[in-house]
Amino acid sequence: MEFEILKDTVNAIKSGKVVALPTDTVWGLMVHPWDSAALERLYQLKNRQTDKPFQCLCASIDMALSLSDLARPDTKQDLERLSTLWPGALTLLVPARADLPERLQPGGVVGLRVPHFSAVQELLEGVGGFAACTSLNLSGEPPVTTLEDARKHSQLYDSLWYPGPSSGQASTVYNLLERRVVRQGEVTEAQILEILG
Repeated sequence: MEFEILKDTVNAIKSGKVVALPTDTVWGLMVHPWDSAALERLYQLKNRQTDKPFQCLCASIDMALSLSDLARPDTKQDLERLSTLWPGALTLLVPARADLPERLQPGGVVGLRVPHFSAVQELLEGVGGFAACTSLNLSGEPPVTTLEDARKHSQLYDSLWYPGPSSGQASTVYNLLERRVVRQGEVTEAQILEILG
């Protein structure tokens, strides 16, 4: 079933459903971040190892910053600098706010990203400012990049929302604590290092 309006999609996520949707990078699977049953189900659907957390896709830079532990001055300064690349295709691994669900911050680290896609930002606002998200694919397979392929993976989600196409290129994942690129994507290491100085 496809949801044609945003409100239905927001309600689906709030009620514990797994929703497939395009982001500004690749297609994703989204669940409510405070719904432990939905998080567990997402691990099962993807055959994902439970030590691999989901990222927090955030509606705004302010929301992303609020999910991190900014007690360390160096981390706060670096995160604020790199947030200039948001909204965009950069996921930052940073110290997590202590009250986040364990599934989102194993070892006290959380992955944060603000998508450059206004419809997705609006959806995230509707569910409370952020959501748990992972790529639409079985673990170990390439991520889905088109609506046609998303439909072929219908066993992985309860509903599909299509506000427009994705770019098809995954985000760069950068570990701010270790100062290293975990996964190369659209944002280059040179761009990151130039900002960090």
